[in-house]
Amino acid sequence: MTSGADLIGGIYDAATEPALWNDVMLRLVRKTGARSGIFYDHHNVTRQSRILGMEGFEQHALERYEQYYGALDPWHKAGLSWPVGSVAQTPSLIPDSELKRTEFYQDHLRPQKLFYAMGGPVERTRSHMAVFGIQGSYENGFFSPEIQALVTALAPHFRRAYRMQQALDSVRREGMAFETVLHLLQQPVLVVDREARLSFANAAGEQLLREATLLRLVGGRLRAAHRGDVAAFAAALAPQGAGDSGSLVLRRAAAKAPVMVRIMPLRRPNRAEWSGRVALMVELPPPPRGLDTWAAAFRLSPAETRLWAALTAGRRLIEIADESGVSVNTLRVQLRTLFQKTGVHRQADLLRLALEAPRPTSDPGT
Repeated sequence: MTSGADLIGGIYDAATEPALWNDVMLRLVRKTGARSGIFYDHHNVTRQSRILGMEGFEQHALERYEQYYGALDPWHKAGLSWPVGSVAQTPSLIPDSELKRTEFYQDHLRPQKLFYAMGGPVERTRSHMAVFGIQGSYENGFFSPEIQALVTALAPHFRRAYRMQQALDSVRREGMAFETVLHLLQQPVLVVDREARLSFANAAGEQLLREATLLRLVGGRLRAAHRGDVAAFAAALAPQGAGDSGSLVLRRAAAKAPVMVRIMPLRRPNRAEWSGRVALMVELPPPPRGLDTWAAAFRLSPAETRLWAALTAGRRLIEIADESGVSVNTLRVQLRTLFQKTGVHRQADLLRLALEAPRPTSDPGT
């Protein structure tokens, strides 16, 4: 069993090309030895599910699930309160003996020779919940701890990819530029060519380069800030093929903890070959925000401060509306006021300003 690094690139490819989700689930099923796998988005109000990717299910079984058995699914009901991003096996949600007595098992799972499942929700709002998982037979028993560790490691990537896909869907509906979405992401994203020449950095990536403690620009080329990582970083930017995604741990200055950098070759549109560029996704720990300091300086209301914090965390207005019970129109009014008070004109500028916020002091008088 490998670490699953070979799947991570495919997960992010599927975020930008949703037709690839079926391939992701096929590879996950093969790697884990499961009978089936599924990634779906469920609308909690209409109780309708949208299949993002699947493997090992017949179409008529999915139709029956959406029409009838979904409402009886004890796994899904447990998922409504399941911690987002966590992965568990179904026996921890419902005992085997209790599952066997359900109509859901007898009439839906049993004909498909399914009994156990493992996975979890990767996103949840008041209206939606996105879930991924794999399923196996009763005869094969529980999934091994090794497989559970693999699926757990993949969960945050499913979460990020799902949120990227949602953002891109919004872009396509609203006609926004793709770069605008990347600037709104809290995670630093940088794109370089095979010579390490920087062609793009989102707002968080620009802040990372200004700090120069992990990566820095030298003559327009990106290099590791720590001398001991320079050679390894340069070598990682030249993958052997279009599908060779990987990762690299880089050290930081000032005795800070090392950071994981995901390296994903970018393919040419509608082609398999490598475009000669790679995207770097830097998994930094959340920086101190200090928005309370800015709130006082700009005389923000509590509602405006909460909106800024949610946007900084990568939430979209529709998600914030779902979670807070405030209409999107009200949030747009608050956002316009927030722009006026802070003197910026884009959500990306709010993110940049938040990244530069001073840490609040413990003594208001200092």
